[in-house]
Amino acid sequence: MQQCETRYAKVNDGDFYRGVVDAGEHGSALVFASDEQLELLRLETRVHFDANFKVVPTVFYQLFTLFAPFADAAFPVVYALMLRKTQALYSLLEYSRK
Repeated sequence: MQQCETRYAKVNDGDFYRGVVDAGEHGSALVFASDEQLELLRLETRVHFDANFKVVPTVFYQLFTLFAPFADAAFPVVYALMLRKTQALYSLLEYSRK
């Protein structure tokens, strides 16, 4: 993942912007997650996801969100602003979480 160093990439002095996932001609995505969110994700063997098309800025195609189950709920742990909706990009996002 390509990184970016700027104060706008941080939340509470920790990294939030994680970089660009690039699937070449199949699209790319900007990935966001805090250290705490990534730790929750790392501990889980299963995740849930949601794709939303109506809340994204015009330049993006969708907001893809990974949720980690905890107790009786699921919490968002990774956000990806995707330029395209392709299997290759979904697979790359799944691979990059490991």
